[in-house]
Amino acid sequence: MRIYPYWEKGSFKGVDPAGQPAEFTAWGWSDESDKQAKAFGDARAKKIFLAIAADPGRYEKANRRRDEYDYLDTPPREEIVSSLPANTDAESADTQPAAIVTRVRYGALVLNVSSLLFVDIDLPELPPNGIGGAIRTIVSPAYRKKRLAEPYDQVTNRVRDWASQNPGYGFRFYQTRAGYRLLFTSHHFDPLSNETASIFEQLGADPLYRRLTRKQESFRARLTPKPWRIGQRRPPNSFPRRGEQSEAFQSWLARYDAACQDYATCSYIDRFGPETIIPQLQELVDLHDRHCKATEDLPLA
Repeated sequence: MRIYPYWEKGSFKGVDPAGQPAEFTAWGWSDESDKQAKAFGDARAKKIFLAIAADPGRYEKANRRRDEYDYLDTPPREEIVSSLPANTDAESADTQPAAIVTRVRYGALVLNVSSLLFVDIDLPELPPNGIGGAIRTIVSPAYRKKRLAEPYDQVTNRVRDWASQNPGYGFRFYQTRAGYRLLFTSHHFDPLSNETASIFEQLGADPLYRRLTRKQESFRARLTPKPWRIGQRRPPNSFPRRGEQSEAFQSWLARYDAACQDYATCSYIDRFGPETIIPQLQELVDLHDRHCKATEDLPLA
């Protein structure tokens, strides 16, 4: 998993394509220390400057923003809230935790896991049904209800068909605010494997989620509501926070946490395939369901 606890902004002073002095900045990250993160940030800032110097058009496209030429590939800059150690034997060389809970830039908690497969499926858009259909939707509550159910039926039918054709896979099925989530419990998965890519493709996983899975080398699932869905603003600042920034964030967090109590992130619907959950995954499933309030009768956010 490409998740790092230390983040510092580095810089490099140079001359821009117009011949004017400029300071280029970039975030650096590290598993070990702020100092190492700062050194990496300095190196990335210099690399960005050299790339811009070699392609002045890129500088113009950036609208001359000198505070953040950070277009290179980066892991998520998120605060690590907690982690769950992996259940490995003494001879295992894998020291990576089984799960890391981070807080994303807009404030929600996200579960990052190395081998627990999540599949996010967004609802498809309703196809147009002409003027007659639009009028019928307005005047007939029964037809309107049927029409609005079509995207849900389309996804659930696809999932049920896939489960019947792949009975060896066990997974839990949840509804989210914008679609559905599958949590696989019968196997460990590699985020970069062909098997994972094939399952994403067959089930119609959200394209953005697919790209993030490969880029971050992990599976992710949001645990708490998006703030704007529960009447809250986004956080006043982003990680890393220091001094007054931390105080302002803690004030925001208290309001956000209080608002979260009345909402769920997903709702458990059903399970498919083998009912047995791999022991190493049970704790992760429990953590997910507890934080998401998946078995509580609450509105989704």
